[in-house]
Amino acid sequence: MRLLLAIVILAVVALVGARLTQLRPRLPLGLREILLTGHEYIFLGVLLGGVGLDVLDVDTLKQLEPAMLFTLSWVGFLFGLQFEVRALRELRRYYFIIATFQAVLTFAVVAAACYVLMQRLAIGDPALHLSAAMVLGSAACCTAPSALALVVRTRTCENNKLVALLRYISGVDGLYGLLFFALAIAVFPTAGAVELDLVQSLKWLFVTLFAGAVPALVLASLNRMRFTPQELLVFLIGTVMFCAGLAALTSRAPLVTGMVCGVITANYCRHRMRALTVVAHAERSFYVILLLLIGASWTFHLDYAFALLLVYFLVRMAGKLVGAYTSTRLFQLEYDAPITWGLGLIPEGGLAIALIFSFSLVHHGPLVDAIFTVIVFSVLISELLGPRLVQHVLRTKGG
Repeated sequence: MRLLLAIVILAVVALVGARLTQLRPRLPLGLREILLTGHEYIFLGVLLGGVGLDVLDVDTLKQLEPAMLFTLSWVGFLFGLQFEVRALRELRRYYFIIATFQAVLTFAVVAAACYVLMQRLAIGDPALHLSAAMVLGSAACCTAPSALALVVRTRTCENNKLVALLRYISGVDGLYGLLFFALAIAVFPTAGAVELDLVQSLKWLFVTLFAGAVPALVLASLNRMRFTPQELLVFLIGTVMFCAGLAALTSRAPLVTGMVCGVITANYCRHRMRALTVVAHAERSFYVILLLLIGASWTFHLDYAFALLLVYFLVRMAGKLVGAYTSTRLFQLEYDAPITWGLGLIPEGGLAIALIFSFSLVHHGPLVDAIFTVIVFSVLISELLGPRLVQHVLRTKGG
């Protein structure tokens, strides 16, 4: 009975919430950004979870695990669908170089700083320190495109070339986050592993690619068929379910298998553009469900979390700033960009939360709870500050 009640509540909130996120209330930009991304539903999930009404208790969440895997796979699938190789080749090459440089630098400095702090403070299980630090580094790479979209929609921007660069980087940063996350899991594919096992790592990568490729190839085999939008949505949901099921069966990360499935679909499926439109339209409802489940699963662990949050947030900001500045000096742009243009990459986005949530499905303990808390608060802070920082960057003249 509790499971049925939970399913009804999730369905109703998802349908209503998907429409509410499209509203444009007259609020400060930071609050509008949070409402746009829907991250307030994390706290509604907390209220429905064990901390609050206990509708989504531990047993119910265990029964809803297939929904968690499906929604995570759906998020990965949506990101993968955006990366068609032919379309990316048409863009300026230095966009890719700049995006890669700042993402790699941010990942490296955040992972290193968090690892040192975990070692110094002896947070949680030492065997998890390196993999947890790498996952935090992968989350730090992510940039939310919604803040830039919100600012561009509300004011006229003179530097359209800088807007294009920011839009490109915020669009591809999630891919780097997913790739680094896959690397972190592949290096330590089993809980408690502290040494690199090349055979196990290669096996993890191969099985992950297989779990993502099979559903995509099944979908691509239907290229000659014509679908109505409703039929295509059903096929896409079935494809992502298949992908999530293979991820669960092989104990792989559904975010990564979903991304692999999406990338293959984007490059080999004739219906890729229609698929992207359908998935993006349906994404809000599934994303609200994911946020509710994340909130209900959230175990507050404040020991060391604030110290880790401070280091993570400041080092991430420094990585974005230094990476952006250095890359534009090494690879000359056709225009002058402000010295602090990396501030436009501070908004973090929901993919970072999804990465940590995916990690928490495999690993447990105080350290995982702490980094979960760190990322949730970091995303909320970056969304409150993000639109103003983007405005500052677009108003500042190049130097």
